[in-house]
Amino acid sequence: MECRRCQSLMVEHDFFDLGGTQGFMWMKGWRCMICGHAKDPVSEANQRLHEATEHLYRRVAAVRHGRTGRTKRGVCYNGDHSNHR
Repeated sequence: MECRRCQSLMVEHDFFDLGGTQGFMWMKGWRCMICGHAKDPVSEANQRLHEATEHLYRRVAAVRHGRTGRTKRGVCYNGDHSNHR
């Protein structure tokens, strides 16, 4: 596996999670031999959650500022009038 930060070799690594459901647990992951970047199931889940939250915030901001491309009473917010009947 290749590190996404420095493109070096990543090796399988055992991580110890103190916050597991039974108090602690071991889990498999990957660690870069050069920069130390870690990739494990918990950090991957947190990254996906962060990306989904960021997407939601951007979508809410776009709706608040009228940049959705949707029409209301014949007015098109993004300037494209081709979809009107």
